[in-house]
Amino acid sequence: MKRRKWHPIPIVGLVLLLASSIVACGPPEEAVAPPPPIEETKTYTNSQYGFSFDCPKDWDELPQEMFEQEEGAAFVVAAGFWAPVACGGGFANVNVVRETLPSRVSVQAYWEENKQRVREELERYTIISERGTEINGVPAVKVVATFDYQVMPVQHVQAFLVEGKTGWVVTCTCTPDCWDEYEPTFSRIVDSFRFVD
Repeated sequence: MKRRKWHPIPIVGLVLLLASSIVACGPPEEAVAPPPPIEETKTYTNSQYGFSFDCPKDWDELPQEMFEQEEGAAFVVAAGFWAPVACGGGFANVNVVRETLPSRVSVQAYWEENKQRVREELERYTIISERGTEINGVPAVKVVATFDYQVMPVQHVQAFLVEGKTGWVVTCTCTPDCWDEYEPTFSRIVDSFRFVD
């Protein structure tokens, strides 16, 4: 079995970090396994930042050293997991980004600011859907979008949440040709995100 490579995007502000979730690219496996049934999940809990979510039990956690983060940065990648098998030239994955905000803002304002930055930074960024919702009682904005990273087309769902003066972005990503396979898994991951004490 070929080893996966992680190619982090050079971080140009929060926007590129949020969009970097598909960069876990490597040569695709010969046989592409579909994601596990939704009920085969594990709960990941991050006590340092106070959140948890469910993800497929066979997904591997990404070590923090894979993320280039500057000391004292306003945002951090708080968690990341990826699928064990490649699909469409990349590995489906999830990451959670935590951003310290200068002041309290609504989740809609947080999304609008990020949307502007993303449109400026990502090639061919196209929003497929955008809607306000709640995730476990917390107001959120869910966005499904496509863009190109280098030469690879990417599709992701992002959930934007705000808790006090902290912004959160849960991003689940794969290539567009694998979207239908992974969308139910991504929905489960995003909808299971919750804050814990």
